[in-house]
Amino acid sequence: MWGRGRGEKARREKAEREAELDRNLLSNIETHGWSGMTVSPRADHPEDGPIFHYTIGFETSLNMLNLIVFGLRKDVMHAMMWDMFEVLKAGRMLADGAQWPDILDGYTCVTRAVHESRIEEDWFNYGRWYRRTHAPEAGPYTAFQLFWPGVIDRLLPWEAGSDKTVVDAQPRLDLPRDAH
Repeated sequence: MWGRGRGEKARREKAEREAELDRNLLSNIETHGWSGMTVSPRADHPEDGPIFHYTIGFETSLNMLNLIVFGLRKDVMHAMMWDMFEVLKAGRMLADGAQWPDILDGYTCVTRAVHESRIEEDWFNYGRWYRRTHAPEAGPYTAFQLFWPGVIDRLLPWEAGSDKTVVDAQPRLDLPRDAH
């Protein structure tokens, strides 16, 4: 009896926290045009991969696909997404292989379409929920990955000679699941 009551209370508290997260997400999209989700690996599980940040709501505010970026500090990734939102809002379109010179001071970033086999992985869970529940007319979930170059060599992760830390920090979601 005691365990059952505590389990129900824990489930209720979890549901309340999730409902609050949902309200905040929807409020951010309504107020700002989008929301961001940062996911960090647990300290005791670094093999879970690098930190990443993705947008939610571009499909309703800009009628465009969402973006994901990996491997930088949370504040840097969030600022990059704000800059992308403003550039897209001003009329620039997302494209596979497009260069973005003004998103990361002094460096040219590149967008690449996320391969369809990578969408159902754990990268876009909250974004997929939003699309399914609030923007089903936008169709199946798809996204672009924003890649950044190395600080010294300015090479992107797919370029020969790119620093290993740049490669390791940015999983290649533009490639099929089995190719990475």
